[in-house]
Amino acid sequence: MTTPNIFLYVQNLLGIGHLRRAAAISRALTEIGLDVNFVSGGIPIPNLNVGSASFINSHPYDHLTGILNYWSMKLVKIDDKWRQNRCSKLA
Repeated sequence: MTTPNIFLYVQNLLGIGHLRRAAAISRALTEIGLDVNFVSGGIPIPNLNVGSASFINSHPYDHLTGILNYWSMKLVKIDDKWRQNRCSKLA
C-alpha cells in the first residue's frame, strides 16, 4: 500500500491566521506519516514550520496590493503569463 499524498494549499490575503492553521495541519499530517505538499500562495513568512512537508511558496499576491515581484519590488498585473508561471511551479 502506498502512502497517501496530500496537497495542502493556503492563500493568505490579509493576515497569516489561515497560514498558521494550515501549517499546524501539515505538521500533524506529517507526524502520522503522510506525504504532504504544502503550497502557500501568499507573501513568504520566515520560519514557517510545516513539519516534514515539501514546501512551495507560489508567486505571492494579495487582494489589496496585487502581485509583488520580490526581485524588482514592483507590483505586477495578474495576466495569463503570470498564471502559467504560477502553475508551472506546481507541475
